[in-house]
Amino acid sequence: MDQIMTIIKKTVPAAALLTLLVVLSAAGCSAQTEEQALQSIREMTRGGRVPPEDYIASIESRFAGKRTGALAKLLRAKIKYDNKDFTGAAALLDSDTFARVTKVADHALYLRGLAFQQAANYAEAVKVFSRLANEFHGSLRTREARLLWAESAVRTGSAADVPEILKDLIAANDADALLSAAKAFESRGDQSQAVSFFRRTYFYGAGSAAAKDAETKLLALSMPLTPQNADEIEIRANKLFDAKKYSEALAAYTDLAMRYPAAATPRVRLRRLTAAANARQMADAQVTFDSLPASAPEREEGYYQLVTGYARAKMWPQAHRAADEMRLKYTTGKLTPIGHQREHIKT
Repeated sequence: MDQIMTIIKKTVPAAALLTLLVVLSAAGCSAQTEEQALQSIREMTRGGRVPPEDYIASIESRFAGKRTGALAKLLRAKIKYDNKDFTGAAALLDSDTFARVTKVADHALYLRGLAFQQAANYAEAVKVFSRLANEFHGSLRTREARLLWAESAVRTGSAADVPEILKDLIAANDADALLSAAKAFESRGDQSQAVSFFRRTYFYGAGSAAAKDAETKLLALSMPLTPQNADEIEIRANKLFDAKKYSEALAAYTDLAMRYPAAATPRVRLRRLTAAANARQMADAQVTFDSLPASAPEREEGYYQLVTGYARAKMWPQAHRAADEMRLKYTTGKLTPIGHQREHIKT
């Protein structure tokens, strides 16, 4: 049998082979075990292929109430969703089987909520996403479920519920949640609160798609993007830094130091130095390093950033000098080994 299958695989096109596998599998359905059925699903979906829905329905029927049957049902629902049969997908997922016999009940609820949204049945989407958010706290889908719950609530005219739905995320300054809140207030005609949340999104979500959307909205409203205090500048700079947008972060840290000199702590200066080194602005990096107090703990990492920055920019003499100084001043420092590895720095 293995030899026959090898010959078939070499001579039959992939699409035809999939059909043939279905026929062969269907022919032996009655003797197929649950594990064998599950394995056949894995084989047929490998590489992103989509198996015939009728065959998956047969597995779902034969193993109804069991794990394999439930997983087949979930796959059927995904096939319907991908084929834009959103109402059919939502109806198929209306089952407690997923919670009873699988560990993917949260994924089933998530797909059902999406199906309701795509079908413009936002009232049902609210119910499904709220259930997912409230019953599956440890799910990877929980955060997104809350955001989609809020989005659906706005569509049903319940924008006033959004701040409560997203309360925890808003408190944590989650950029997507802040943007959702801004849009909710805007839909209610509360322009003052909307602008406030758009601004929070812009600063706390710097570097994200949400922040870009907020920026576009603020500009459309002719609202200035000028920071109103040191915290707003530093928050934005840190977010840009964390997003590895070093050139923009460097500009933000520079703005912070110029507007609020007292806010340029050794920690902030180290971040500015690191941003400059990664942006290959080594003149800025050196000036910032020189401004670090000699006694500051951040100075050791500052040397490290200088060495790696100069090496990255292929400024070898400067890299050697910084490495030598680091080795002499921080003989037992945790980052000092870089100073002992000059052989790795081009001569």
